[in-house]
Amino acid sequence: MNILENAKKQFDSQNQQSIEVPEWGDDNGPAIIYWDRVTLADRNVSIEKAGGANLIFYAHLIVRKAKDKNNNLLFKPANAVDFIYDIDPEITLRIGQTMLGTANVDNMEKK
Repeated sequence: MNILENAKKQFDSQNQQSIEVPEWGDDNGPAIIYWDRVTLADRNVSIEKAGGANLIFYAHLIVRKAKDKNNNLLFKPANAVDFIYDIDPEITLRIGQTMLGTANVDNMEKK
């Protein structure tokens, strides 16, 4: 197997992932957000929608990728505005960073 095949195999192994969000839960437990692996295309679209604004990128990424346990998208594109203005930014950052597998906001590449 060559390196390209190994790279694809490694990425394919990153199937659906999830994060518990206790702050958004109810009496039944924390909310759970699922997502499929984040591709460079996903990142690029989210950066473009954010107009290059690094933190707003996370709002667009979450709206683009967040799903419920039945694989249905949780949000509509217009909901990015809710994340930008009306939802706790610390939670938004925590979810977005988890989706990307980054440790902190400083790891975001500047456009």
